[in-house]
Amino acid sequence: MPGQGVRELSLSPDGRTLATVCSDTTTFLWDVASGHLKEKLAKRIGLATTLAFSSDGRRLAAGNVDNTVRVWDVSTWQLKATFAGHTEKISALGFAPHGGTFATGGYDNTTRVWDLDARQCRAILNGHSGAVLALDFSPDGQIFATGSHDETVRLWYAEGGANKATWTGNL
Repeated sequence: MPGQGVRELSLSPDGRTLATVCSDTTTFLWDVASGHLKEKLAKRIGLATTLAFSSDGRRLAAGNVDNTVRVWDVSTWQLKATFAGHTEKISALGFAPHGGTFATGGYDNTTRVWDLDARQCRAILNGHSGAVLALDFSPDGQIFATGSHDETVRLWYAEGGANKATWTGNL
């Protein structure tokens, strides 16, 4: 990665593998114990803007510059699914603890909740007036939080997508 900044990273749940996306959108897999490069994934992953391992570590999802999310089987590097719906770049991505649900946030100011097994969008959440830049699920997967360029943090119910709370101001 000489001369490239790291723009996104995800540590596998078992702590053995670190996935990184550099400023040129090249994705690398690193062996945490040795610090050695395991694999360069540019041709497989695409031009990634964000990425996350599933909670069981079996899948790696990557948000791409083409406004899609591609989900890969980590053991075989076979593409398991492609999800489309955002109209601008995906900037946040996270899996629920049980792994069958994930959410994405984008520069289109929306958050989308996806069902990995059914391979479809379960909900489109509106509420932010700026790009959704951060996203994380609670440990039980019942709620998740989104942070936006509009200087708000919103808490959402994972089932149904209702807004639980909104915090504004100097966060």
